Amino acid sequence: MIKYKQNKASLTAIKKHLKICQFVPPLDTYTNLDNYSKKIITFAERFEAWDKNKFIGLVAVYYNDFSSKKGFITVVGINPNYVKQRIATKLLKKVIEYGKRKKFKKIDLEVKTNNIIALKLYKKLGFKMIKKGSPKSYMSLKLS
Repeated sequence: MIKYKQNKASLTAIKKHLKICQFVPPLDTYTNLDNYSKKIITFAERFEAWDKNKFIGLVAVYYNDFSSKKGFITVVGINPNYVKQRIATKLLKKVIEYGKRKKFKKIDLEVKTNNIIALKLYKKLGFKMIKKGSPKSYMSLKLS
């Protein structure tokens, strides 16, 4: 049974998780996973999915811009063995609920323009396209 937790994964677990997720291109081809994992642990609110003691899903969001009350989703990653189980949807809903509770006004994210599955998911959750580009597009969700 999958359980949803917040800020429980260790630095090592996050780095390992980011390495196995099937990002296109692989995350470690354009960012240093050690530094990125440290940044996530230090600055992001982490919404996690666990199957017993196995860390299987992560949505990390920066809810630290208290002047503008804007959040930014930095990563959505699900273990490839657990895709199509609505884990990302459940984690993103928790991110949205948390932002509303903390009185944030909106959440932004960046997505690969050719990632049709992610685009559909974000649109289904109410995110709107604010800038369509290549290779990245930007989406936003108003919380208030």
